[in-house]
Amino acid sequence: MEKEYIIKEFEDLLNLLRERPDYLEKLRMLILTTELLELPVKFEEFRKEVNQRFEESDRKFEAFRSEVNQRFEEADRKFEAFRNEVNQRFDEVDRRFEESDKKLEAFKNEVNQRFDEVDKRFEKLEKGQEEIKKTLKRHEISIQELKGWQLEHKVRTNICAYLGRYIRKCRIKDKSEIADELDEYVERNIISESERDEVLLLDILVIGISKRTNEEIYIAVEVSYKIGDYDVERAIKRMEILKRIYKKEVIAVIIGKEISDKTEMKLKNLNIDFILISD
Repeated sequence: MEKEYIIKEFEDLLNLLRERPDYLEKLRMLILTTELLELPVKFEEFRKEVNQRFEESDRKFEAFRSEVNQRFEEADRKFEAFRNEVNQRFDEVDRRFEESDKKLEAFKNEVNQRFDEVDKRFEKLEKGQEEIKKTLKRHEISIQELKGWQLEHKVRTNICAYLGRYIRKCRIKDKSEIADELDEYVERNIISESERDEVLLLDILVIGISKRTNEEIYIAVEVSYKIGDYDVERAIKRMEILKRIYKKEVIAVIIGKEISDKTEMKLKNLNIDFILISD
């Protein structure tokens, strides 16, 4: 026998519906429309469909993500391969630069060695040129000395002809005779030893009779191929010493083959005669 339900209040109805779900279902069918009654089923179907779509999206996204990851991995592999290739190329460039540096250093060393050899050759050449200059200088001096000896020999041989306008009875005073006389003057303290030696270095001492005064005269002759200031100075110095010795008229005459305008002017100002002779 079914239980009887007394419904006085709304709460009693709710209790009944809780106790009798079949009543609740019948009440729903009475209250709700068919669409509303089917809504939970449709919602469940919709939920399943959404879930399926989300699951499909998840699968597609996972596939997309996998593809993207694969592409990134492929890009990473390509980049790594490219980087390795670039590094290899840079290594090759570095190696070539290193080889170039070594070749350049070797070339520099070779060039330096060659320049050293050239410097040595130039040094030898300069030494050789210096030796040649010294040899030429010696030859030049020897030639000048030879010319001087030849000129002095010619002057000595023809002295009376060159001095003919100054004196007559021309005679060359012998060096040994002069030396004996000078020694006496040294002993008498008229001249010094150095002055004695200075006079003995005179090229030629000529004695004769002066055509101008008809008195005895001494002519101190200096012979020089090219007459210069040194010849002028020594001629004057030796002339002055001879004047102190002989107490006679003494003149200086310089005989040569060449003379500069400056020296010629100096001799004229000093009133010293010179004679230029030709071959």
